[in-house]
Amino acid sequence: MKGVKITKWDGDEKPNIEILKKGLDDEGLDYYTFVCSSGDYFSEHTHPNYEIRIVVEGMMEYGVADEKFVLGPGDRIDMEPNIVHTAKAFGSSKIVSLAAEK
Repeated sequence: MKGVKITKWDGDEKPNIEILKKGLDDEGLDYYTFVCSSGDYFSEHTHPNYEIRIVVEGMMEYGVADEKFVLGPGDRIDMEPNIVHTAKAFGSSKIVSLAAEK
């Protein structure tokens, strides 16, 4: 999909927050930890900058146009600025992700 890139975790070991943070550090990106609860829904919105989200714990479903993408631990979504999208948290009671902009 134009403007959106999904990268599924393919590491040899189970992803953990330290491994995922190191990847963002290696890219020279500033990031923060975003925590939400299962069932949280974020209606259509955009971000003014290039947005990166990496799931650490739980599951997130992102909707862009008519497509839906389900991300689990270690999976990453990169979105160009101003991409209209939705997000829904599910899986465990607490969903943790890392968020960065560039």
